[in-house]
Amino acid sequence: YPASVEARWEDIVQKDVPIQVARTGDPVPGLTVKGAVLVQPTQVTVRGPKSTLNVMQLVRTTPYDVAGLSEGVHKRQLTLDRPPPLVSYDIDSVLATVEIARALVPKELPKLKVQIVGILRASAQPGTVTVKITGTAEDVNAIDPEAVVPRVEPKAAGLDVSKPGNAYLDVLVDLPKVTV
Repeated sequence: YPASVEARWEDIVQKDVPIQVARTGDPVPGLTVKGAVLVQPTQVTVRGPKSTLNVMQLVRTTPYDVAGLSEGVHKRQLTLDRPPPLVSYDIDSVLATVEIARALVPKELPKLKVQIVGILRASAQPGTVTVKITGTAEDVNAIDPEAVVPRVEPKAAGLDVSKPGNAYLDVLVDLPKVTV
């Protein structure tokens, strides 16, 4: 008993499969996850029946919960999900790393007049520009739009300002703690 047994013969093979980490939760308000969750090692060697391994695209881990994490780099050991029947992994867990940073916010400062440095009778086309900045909420909100001066510097660009003419120049804006 039983009167018969069904048997199937199949080659046992192995291959390297990428590891995927799911992320859950949200960090402390005002912070965000910077980039993707990094995992070490990035792949696992899988051994099992050829038909099963042919359809395996990735191996998942337990989720990385970032709920309540503060600013900085956080490392955590995560276990791999159970393998399918008759399949084994060469490792049981991976080291996952996540970076938590201040959330960046964009802001536009529209219609700021372009100043021409070093030439008295000159004009700029266009005469106004929109300055786009990105930074932390506190740094972006600390910027007074009236204190922002977009400028062009013909002399610094190597132009001969003793002769009339036209030139294409980059508009320069210097602001601390933000990306312009």
